[in-house]
Amino acid sequence: MLRRTFINKFSISLSIGALFPFNSFSKNTFKLNYAPHLGMFKNSVGDDPIDQINYMADLGFRAFEDNGMRSRSVALQNKISKTLENRGMKMGVFVAHKIYWDKPNLSSGDDDYRNEFLNFIKKSVEVAKRVNAKLLLASTSEVYGDPEIHPQPESYKGSVNTIGLRRC
Repeated sequence: MLRRTFINKFSISLSIGALFPFNSFSKNTFKLNYAPHLGMFKNSVGDDPIDQINYMADLGFRAFEDNGMRSRSVALQNKISKTLENRGMKMGVFVAHKIYWDKPNLSSGDDDYRNEFLNFIKKSVEVAKRVNAKLLLASTSEVYGDPEIHPQPESYKGSVNTIGLRRC
């Protein structure tokens, strides 16, 4: 094939391909519930959460995760739930409480942290019901804090004493 003919045919193919997004003809779905988060496709479809979820479904995703679900309005949660149901998708895990990145909260022994944590969990259960979520993420210890010993040996108990006053 002549170079000029090849370049012309290749250019025409690219032009036609640009008219149709790569997922337009896709009938594939993932076999596992891989779950992207909101924002991952905003450069493709914009900021609207529903448009992003529909795009995820178009790409073949069968699940969706949103760590900010708890802070979204009830109206938007209901809209997300309906969209997931209509698209045959499942709600994945979401963070059920405020995360303190630098200190333990529930395991600190502080009653204010404990009550705050329990209130977040109660509210998150209602959100989970609304969006048909089966899993919530809760972290209760120094996972996000600064350990006293690094790297930690198997015997390191960290800031969480499982039999003391600070136990969960």
